[in-house]
Amino acid sequence: MRKTFVVAACVVAIGLSLVACSQPVTQPHDRNQNVPVSTPAEPSQSQADEKTPSAAEEEMPRVAPHIALYPVDDEGASYALEYGDMVLDVYYQPDVWSVYESYRVTDHEDLVTICQMLIDEHPIHGSDYESYRTAEDMAYEWEQHNYAYKLLPADSPWRESVSNVDLDPEDQGKSLRELYKDRMTAE
Repeated sequence: MRKTFVVAACVVAIGLSLVACSQPVTQPHDRNQNVPVSTPAEPSQSQADEKTPSAAEEEMPRVAPHIALYPVDDEGASYALEYGDMVLDVYYQPDVWSVYESYRVTDHEDLVTICQMLIDEHPIHGSDYESYRTAEDMAYEWEQHNYAYKLLPADSPWRESVSNVDLDPEDQGKSLRELYKDRMTAE
């Protein structure tokens, strides 16, 4: 029997900003997906036949979008991130990468690739300020922002703040719930 947990779904607007509402969650989240895991109703046989990919479709590899990071100033503080047909603003200050409109990037593999590009440019310390963050753990933090963005209603005053991510040492490895709790106790 599954227990229903009430999880804070949004993170409060302070620094990297997050806040929100409560959402019932009946299954744990999968870090490699951008939406909560759900159990759909069994499809009818005709629906199953329509959705079954052909052998050719199954063999086709994923085509990653064009991804490039390049500086737009001489100080190494402002960058442009080309992602497919989009260009996102990215800023660096010591131990913090800020990615604006980060919610637009949702693929886990692409997040890891982008985070590795950021690390190659300027590594970020880990929460102990001795180690350095990995691309995987930075991607995890980014995904927590994306979850909050998806869960907040469009008219929420906090949605804009979670549309951007600040990758810094303090939030390394924290879940959406932990980020929310940190923001709520900080006020």
